[in-house]
Amino acid sequence: MSSNDCRKYLSLLVSKPWLLPFVLWLEGRGEFSARDMALGVGVRTPIARRVLWWFTKFGIVEKRVIGERVYYRVTDIGKKLVYCTIDATIVSRKGLLLDYGKEYIVVYAKRTRISWYTVPKEIVDKVQRTLANAPNAIFKVKDLSLSTSLPQKLVVRALRVLSILGRVKRTPEGFKARS
Repeated sequence: MSSNDCRKYLSLLVSKPWLLPFVLWLEGRGEFSARDMALGVGVRTPIARRVLWWFTKFGIVEKRVIGERVYYRVTDIGKKLVYCTIDATIVSRKGLLLDYGKEYIVVYAKRTRISWYTVPKEIVDKVQRTLANAPNAIFKVKDLSLSTSLPQKLVVRALRVLSILGRVKRTPEGFKARS
């Protein structure tokens, strides 16, 4: 599949990043219920039902009702989306990282909600350069914020991206570049 085709599919995730853990969960699935999805991702069933409503609307899954039970099956469009998403995503215990154009999208699922944020690549690069310029130094978030002239919250988000990418190491004293 070409990168232009993948960009088209990934644009859906950029508009609704909270769908990312659920798209990744779809890989290799046959028929499943909302409860199966909720248990697999680790969220409450009403959240999975809402996701499946969106997936049905976008044609990612098709709905099948058997008696009182509702089942879903991944469509061809859904399979292409899953394929493109797997290639562009890094899965870590610290979150999911989607590399999209000039920004990173970080998503993590909790039992009652899905949280996400974006970080421009230039910000991540700026924090990484600061760390790399002093290879053995240990920086606190406040130090990095002063060095880069960025707000502390943005520095924390950039550090999470670098941590998922494996480029920074957290120590009890602070952060340092991995060698």
